[in-house]
Amino acid sequence: MPTAPTQAALEALAAALDPGDFATTLIANQDRPPWLSVTSRYADIGEDIYTADGWFWWSWAERITPVGDVPAAAAKVATVLGVVPQSSPQIH
Repeated sequence: MPTAPTQAALEALAAALDPGDFATTLIANQDRPPWLSVTSRYADIGEDIYTADGWFWWSWAERITPVGDVPAAAAKVATVLGVVPQSSPQIH
């Protein structure tokens, strides 16, 4: 199982996501291929992202983008998991 390229792709995706908007954790153990846990800092939502066959994948087995297109993958993850914080109502 080629974990070095897989980990490198997941690390690149983590680096491409805004750390102010998302918490990311790369998880690697001997029992499973590595994956990236991504959690929105603004909503109670998160997702595990995997790589296989040259693609980033959602945990529900849907392709995100090829691993070579990290900016597009980050944009899709941000769109799906991103929730824009609500501004506080201003009191006059």
